[in-house]
Amino acid sequence: MNIIRNITLLFAFTAQALFLAAQCVQSVNFNTWSATGAFNSVWTVQAANTELLSGVNLNFPTMFVGPDTLINVKVTGTFRVEDFADDDYVGFVFGFQETNAFSWGPAANSSMTHEYYLFDWKKNTQNYLGWIAQEGFSLNHVDGNFTYNNASVFPSFWV
Repeated sequence: MNIIRNITLLFAFTAQALFLAAQCVQSVNFNTWSATGAFNSVWTVQAANTELLSGVNLNFPTMFVGPDTLINVKVTGTFRVEDFADDDYVGFVFGFQETNAFSWGPAANSSMTHEYYLFDWKKNTQNYLGWIAQEGFSLNHVDGNFTYNNASVFPSFWV
């Protein structure tokens, strides 16, 4: 009976280890990801599908979301800002929850539900139409429905 129990436990531990290994992504493939957020976002997958370029300066948040569910894993990577003309926020989202409305616009006052954690960074403090974006980094829980207009978005995302 001990042998059967030990084999069963060994199988359970092996199955758990395989499950944990299966959820880890060793090398990202951005071709399996999709854009969400601002309707007019432009994302370009580059360098053997392992690099991503956001090519448009937008007033509204845009994200490129992966299909993988990762729990209790270490995520590493590099991102950089080419700030030739502007230095808006850059960062990453985790805990993204799908919504019924995947993008804002182009209709005025359309809305989008957001629920995720946002880590972002900004090089310099910036004033845009009276809204102040502070330099530095922050970690925020974003949870709400935001209308596609400056009055709704800037006080919430420019913190």
